Amino acid sequence: MHARALLLSFGVVRSPSGVGGGRLRPKDVGKSGWCFFAAFHHQLGSNAVPGFRALAVLALEAMADRQAEFSSSVQGVDFDGREVPEVRAARAALRDVSVCRALGVVELLTPFQCAVLDKFEGVLEGDLLESRRYADDCDMQVLLRPVGLEVLVLESNDVLGSDATARSRLYPSLERASTSRARSKLETGEVDMVFVRYELGSYLHYTSVVFDSGAPWRVGAAKRSAVEALYAASAVCRAVRVEDLDLARAMMLSRLLEAGALEGAPFLA
Repeated sequence: MHARALLLSFGVVRSPSGVGGGRLRPKDVGKSGWCFFAAFHHQLGSNAVPGFRALAVLALEAMADRQAEFSSSVQGVDFDGREVPEVRAARAALRDVSVCRALGVVELLTPFQCAVLDKFEGVLEGDLLESRRYADDCDMQVLLRPVGLEVLVLESNDVLGSDATARSRLYPSLERASTSRARSKLETGEVDMVFVRYELGSYLHYTSVVFDSGAPWRVGAAKRSAVEALYAASAVCRAVRVEDLDLARAMMLSRLLEAGALEGAPFLA
């Protein structure tokens, strides 16, 4: 089913903020490896959070703090015991980062730490075209959970039917979203955000949504304020905001190493 037809099948809905109302259509927010965060920022509608880069930094900061939960998401070695190409490429890129090089830690970083720092470097430098730097489900989850956001992610070619066949899902629970389930959530205002996901080869592209009138979908005021509070409390985000990027790099590296020590990372024993 085409994305537009999929959205029309839900009928007249209203966003949690009360802004807009009617039928939905996709709204592209630009193509990059972090388009999820661009769509997120579009629906957040916040002047206090300056752009998708700020949201990406918040997500990576949370990933750094929660290594015990997410470190297994990064495959470190292949069947032959060699470091996988994505981690090797991330580690090689980090050798050119002055903060990492000065501290002499690059070869001691775990695969997860390499992945997080490499993504962070991509966000700082605006270089997100390498597939290893694309945002993934883990990056999404850590941004949604702290403020209790529920997101409906619609697969653009889904044929919504029973719970067993629907590919579209609710995040962060990963509950399947059948037509009736999704419509109920939308009509009652329980869903905070709605994104459409397109499969472009191995690349997943996210778009936002707007109403047919052109009015944007907006999260409710309380949850927007909660995201803004997270951003305001982040020292790493403050460093990025004033373009003190080496300070931001040092703080992110420190958070990774401290969290790794708590987890029992061998090189900090």
